[in-house]
Amino acid sequence: TSTGRRFTADVAVAPRVRLGGIEIENVAFLVAPDDVLDGSQFVVPGILGFPVLDALGEVEFRRNGVMHIPARVPEYQVHNLALRFLMPVVQIEVLNEQVICDLDTGATHSALFLRFYERMKTRIHDSGRPDTVRLAGVAGERLVPAWVLDNVTLTLGETSARLYNMPAYTVTVDSTIERGSDCRLGLDVLRGFNGYIVNLRSMTLLPIAGASDRRLVNEPN
Repeated sequence: TSTGRRFTADVAVAPRVRLGGIEIENVAFLVAPDDVLDGSQFVVPGILGFPVLDALGEVEFRRNGVMHIPARVPEYQVHNLALRFLMPVVQIEVLNEQVICDLDTGATHSALFLRFYERMKTRIHDSGRPDTVRLAGVAGERLVPAWVLDNVTLTLGETSARLYNMPAYTVTVDSTIERGSDCRLGLDVLRGFNGYIVNLRSMTLLPIAGASDRRLVNEPN
């Protein structure tokens, strides 16, 4: 899991899964112990992963909580997504560096991984502060040492978001997840826009900006 826990799971196939008026057949599920999906901050009955998203072709996640799935999957000229195994990755700019981030729509917070920290250590120390951050996910929580950037701009194509309290991990959290990526792009950035589109036919991540192209997200009180 994202918190480093390992567990044994069974495999099952659901003959049909319904999402609104859409029916998907033969969906594989991992059947995990209940406590794996029972965190201290939230409880979820299950997780829909990449195979379902791939079958849909495109999903638009709107800021009001609505998930819109088009009847016909459109094509885009922007191709900023790729796949590493079944993990979508996207190119963004942070600290004026082009980096590859895991696109994790199930992660509450974005983060910079150890390999980015080691490469950019001087700049991170100049603009950040040492701290210990709480990493929460399915299967519980763990504390991770990090340097925290209080004000950092992330640029995705022509759209930017300013993120407060973005950690740069100083240890490896999960070697499998972090292999080949510099960071994780989570919901704290994505929710700063009016919505975002994930299209796996054109391989496009398209933020939907509001009145301004620059959104402020995760702003401190």
